[in-house]
Amino acid sequence: MTAKPDLYTTKFAQFVRTNAEKDPTPPTDLIELLIESFLLTDASRDQTEHAMSRIRHDMVDFNDLRVSLVKEMVETIGVRYPEAYDRCVLLRRALHDIFRRQHKVSLEHLMTIPKRDAKSYIENLDGIPSFVAARVCLLGLNIHAVPMDRTTIRLLVESDILTSAGSAADISQLMLRHVRAEDAVSTHVAIRKAVDRYLVSGRPSRIGKTSRKTGASTPKRSSRK
Repeated sequence: MTAKPDLYTTKFAQFVRTNAEKDPTPPTDLIELLIESFLLTDASRDQTEHAMSRIRHDMVDFNDLRVSLVKEMVETIGVRYPEAYDRCVLLRRALHDIFRRQHKVSLEHLMTIPKRDAKSYIENLDGIPSFVAARVCLLGLNIHAVPMDRTTIRLLVESDILTSAGSAADISQLMLRHVRAEDAVSTHVAIRKAVDRYLVSGRPSRIGKTSRKTGASTPKRSSRK
């Protein structure tokens, strides 16, 4: 039976400290945050910022993006953007689902309802990846979440911080048991800094000797329940 992924907590804490950055300014528009999060999935912050600037330049508003053809969306963010077509298909589905429910492209109502309901709404949008839902919850709704995408998981495995890979949703749940709510934003920012470097270099940064060896004991776990 294959062992479930686990976390080397001491090394992960060191990883976060090494990549620490100032927390971002809280977002003012949840739709903009949603779109940004779609673009950031398995991509760098520079790529995301460039694509967002092109969207703002080419589109009248975010409803204009919703009614665009997938081909037009791809042309806007750039045909060389990582997984551009599939990314735009999912984004368009999510925007259409929001419009179907709200009769406008807006998520502002989520600020006025219980957090549990807001979280459920985001997580159940059509086409929404785990990373996007978690990031909107964390940065836009102040809900405890640790966004994970495939690139982050690969980086953490290659850095000997995760014992093995898993789905983004499963690894995100694992991280929730080890990252306190008050540390979740700073942890996310540190992870994205490391991912940016990883996407450029193709290899993880060294953060000290790994404790993983053949036949080694199981990872040190958090004592919190």
